[in-house]
Amino acid sequence: MKSLNKYLLVAIFTICQMVICNYVWAGPYLCLNILPVIVLFMPAKGHAVLDLVLAFVIAAAVDILAEGTLGLNMAALLPVAFIRRFVVRIGFGSDIIVRGDSPSIAKTGWLRTVIAVFIVELLFFIVYATLAAAGSRSAGFVIAQIALSSAASTLVGMLVAYNMAERS
Repeated sequence: MKSLNKYLLVAIFTICQMVICNYVWAGPYLCLNILPVIVLFMPAKGHAVLDLVLAFVIAAAVDILAEGTLGLNMAALLPVAFIRRFVVRIGFGSDIIVRGDSPSIAKTGWLRTVIAVFIVELLFFIVYATLAAAGSRSAGFVIAQIALSSAASTLVGMLVAYNMAERS
């Protein structure tokens, strides 16, 4: 039942990301995306392949129903899903993966959670901004977009992390 509630939260926050994509535009330098945090805080019971498949489905839904650029979120979210277990192990401890729990802010603290969220957001936006620019934007623009988007999405992502983390 607990895992079912987590997957329901994944669906709700995916819909929230679609709303952000469709109705929130903060300019060319800033893109808000909570998909990496959704993937980071998914239940850890599944295998790595299940994480990749679920990340693919989430990103495909956002690409098709909100973004319009098919494959951009998929290409940026799959590396996040690939390193998810590594980030959870480093940021929250390996016992979470052994027990099959989701990360807990109460057990690990806010600082470690912010660092883990920032790592996945940064990786996401490195791929996302690089592919979105595709040789049409300057390197300075891409670096500024990565920095601003990662910082802003980390702040918004902490709200998602707080709601998806285990309460203990």
